[in-house]
Amino acid sequence: MDDLNRWLARGMAALLVSMFVVSDALADAWICTQGELIREVTIDYRAAPARLPCSVYYTKRTERAMPRAVWKANSEEGFCERKAEELVAKLESWGWQCTTDPETDRAEQNNEAADLRSPSQ
Repeated sequence: MDDLNRWLARGMAALLVSMFVVSDALADAWICTQGELIREVTIDYRAAPARLPCSVYYTKRTERAMPRAVWKANSEEGFCERKAEELVAKLESWGWQCTTDPETDRAEQNNEAADLRSPSQ
């Protein structure tokens, strides 16, 4: 029974870590709506907290379309952020109502708080 409990505890710990890593990887996301339609613009940082490499994904959530990488960068810092903001501005110019994703904002705030707690090197 002890082996089973240890195995379950390790599995739960791995699950919690993987959930944290996934949410930690997202630093910038927007949800845009127009009527019943929903669009998402998300920046994925593969080596978070590093800002490169990065990808900008565009998802048509209500149309059940797979997320599509519309831009990627390996060496130009700020590229993904600029392109994502331009896409959000374009959607807004077409009448979409865009807001930052509150889940992503919470992950970013947690990252900033962790940075403040980390000892300086």
